[in-house]
Amino acid sequence: MPRDIKYLFIGLVMGGALFFLLVAIFFLAAPGDIPAELRPALLDTPTFTARPVFIASQEIPSATPTLRVESTATFTQPPTPVPFTPTETSSPTVTATLSPGAILLLRGDLVIRGPRTEAELIRLYETSLAFTAGTFSDARRLGERINGKGYGSPTLICGPLSISILSEAGLVRGGLVPYNFWLLNPDDAPGRAALATAFPSAQYGNMRIRTRIDQINWNASPLLPGDFVYIYAGNGGNFEHMLVVNRVDSAGRAYSVTNYNAGDGFVILEVMLYDPSDPNIGMFHEWTKKQWQATGSTGYDGLEVWRLIATP
Repeated sequence: MPRDIKYLFIGLVMGGALFFLLVAIFFLAAPGDIPAELRPALLDTPTFTARPVFIASQEIPSATPTLRVESTATFTQPPTPVPFTPTETSSPTVTATLSPGAILLLRGDLVIRGPRTEAELIRLYETSLAFTAGTFSDARRLGERINGKGYGSPTLICGPLSISILSEAGLVRGGLVPYNFWLLNPDDAPGRAALATAFPSAQYGNMRIRTRIDQINWNASPLLPGDFVYIYAGNGGNFEHMLVVNRVDSAGRAYSVTNYNAGDGFVILEVMLYDPSDPNIGMFHEWTKKQWQATGSTGYDGLEVWRLIATP
C-alpha cells in the first residue's frame, strides 16, 4: 500500500512537470512553429498581428534571411484624359518702316499725277527735303554747297536749287551744272540754251501762261509734280524766280521746296504755292500782294512751265 501511494505521488509530480512544460512551450514558441492542431484559436483571429516572417531569398543564396513585408495595395483613380487642343499661334509679321513720301502718299498729301511714276514722285519729294534750311545762315551754307563759295546767296539761289533737286532725284539728265542756272534769263540765248540742255524738246514740252499767278485757274491748268517753273516779274514785280513742284496733294494744292523771304531773311523750306479752291492763300498770292512790291514781289507777267511729255 505505501508503495502504491509512492508511485501515485511520482506520477502526479511527473504529470505536473509535463503540464508546466507544455504551457511553457505554448508561451515561448513562435506562433508559426506551433502545430495547427495545438495552436489556440486566439492566434487565428483577425485581430492578431503576426510577427514578420523571415523567408530565405531564392535569388541570392545566403544564410542571411530576407525580411518580407506584405503591403496593402491602395487603389488610385486614373486621371481623366484631356484631349489636346493645339493653340493657334499667329505668324510673326514684319512691320515695314514707311518713308516720308510713302506716308504722305497714304494720307493723300502726295498723289500720283502727271507722267511721272509713283517711285519717281516719292523720290522727288524725299530728295527735296534734303535741300531745306530754316535760317538765313543755314540757307547760305546750303547755297554754297550747291553752287560754290561766293555764289550761294539764299536770295538768288532759286535756279541752282531747283535744278539740283531734279538732278539728285534722277529726273533730269546727269552732268548738269547748277551754276548755269544762276541768275538764268530765259529771254536770252545762254538761258535758253541751258533750259534746252536740261529739258530737251524731244522729251519735254513748255507752256507759257501770261496771267498773273494769283489769278490763274489752277483747276483748268494745274501744275504737276516735277514741273520746272519760271515766274516772270512783270510790271509791279521786282524779281523773277525759279522753282520745281515737289508734290501735289489730293485737294490739288501744289508745293515746292524753294527760297523765299521769311521776314527776317531768306530761308529754304517747303511752301504751298496755291490752293485751287481758295486764291487768297499760298505763296503765289503772297508774292503778288501790293505791300510786297517794294521789297519782294513777282508773277505779274505769269509763268512758264517745262514738263515731261515722254519717257527718256
